[in-house]
Amino acid sequence: MNDTRINGDTPIGTIARRFPATIDLFESFEVDYACKGGRALAEACDAAGIDSAAVMHAIQPLTAAEPAEPTIADLVHTILFEQHAHERAVMGDLADLLRRCDSDAPEIARIRRLFTALSTLIQDHMSREERDLFPAAEQLENAFGGGELPLRSSLASRHCVEFVEHE
Repeated sequence: MNDTRINGDTPIGTIARRFPATIDLFESFEVDYACKGGRALAEACDAAGIDSAAVMHAIQPLTAAEPAEPTIADLVHTILFEQHAHERAVMGDLADLLRRCDSDAPEIARIRRLFTALSTLIQDHMSREERDLFPAAEQLENAFGGGELPLRSSLASRHCVEFVEHE
């Protein structure tokens, strides 16, 4: 995808994934490219109160060259050292905040219980990815690079579980 194929209908999350240099620009315009990344660029710009033509003009030099396809190892590295590290830090900050809250209100107790349950689910999910999915994906990529795939080398069922959990 180069900039001539990017238009107002292009999903903003697709642009951010294919051209990571656009992320800083989207953030400077306060355009949501992540949580609602499936939205069209024009729709995301409208939601942020920004003219989509101005954003398209600004991203043009950032999307001019076709990006290299990242390897599985590149993607795993990004997930581990950026996304998972960020999620752990945010959950730690929230846990600290909830510990410091000295209210005995039932609402606060409920928030603590819900947060603890959610945090445990997210931590377990990330640990499974790191322990099971990511090494298997890297091993499969390495095997594929050698020209031969071992029997039963599919990650389809593991990937399906992770996909459902992400949704």
